[in-house]
Amino acid sequence: KEDSIHFFDSYHIQGSNKLGVIFFGLFSEDHLCRIMSLGRHSRQTDTSKKEITLDRLCFKDGSNIVGGASKLFSRCLGWAKSNGYKKIISFSDNRWSLGRVYEKMGFSLEKEYGADYSYVEIKNPRKRLSKQSQKKSMTNCPDELTEHTWAVQRGLARIYDCGKKRWVFDIDTSSL
Repeated sequence: KEDSIHFFDSYHIQGSNKLGVIFFGLFSEDHLCRIMSLGRHSRQTDTSKKEITLDRLCFKDGSNIVGGASKLFSRCLGWAKSNGYKKIISFSDNRWSLGRVYEKMGFSLEKEYGADYSYVEIKNPRKRLSKQSQKKSMTNCPDELTEHTWAVQRGLARIYDCGKKRWVFDIDTSSL
């Protein structure tokens, strides 16, 4: 887990995340080149659905391993199936990807979302904060200010994405 956190913080646009449950790495010789992790979604409250999220897929800059994502996903799928999960969900961000890697791994496109926003720290723009974490009720925002004005006063800038896609892999109908 510690190696994964360091790897994600070094190479993933969103950095590491605290919701990861299991991490799989792909090595070339002794060098870690790719990691895929499964975890729970930050807004997942109904655990009876038996869904887990493919929450990070990350490649080291300059590495190229043909079929690497599929190899990692095969391990994730085996783990999820043996732990009783029924679905694996994931999201692709249209700023960075069309989500073709999910198609290649056998996911189905479930939903497309329109543009949305998040925040970044102006002094450290790699530090991304969800809009949910910056709600007035979560940040002690004075009543007379808007969420956006309060964020700006605290050194944050709002950035917009180009929409997202929700992908679903139905484990019940898959074969290992």
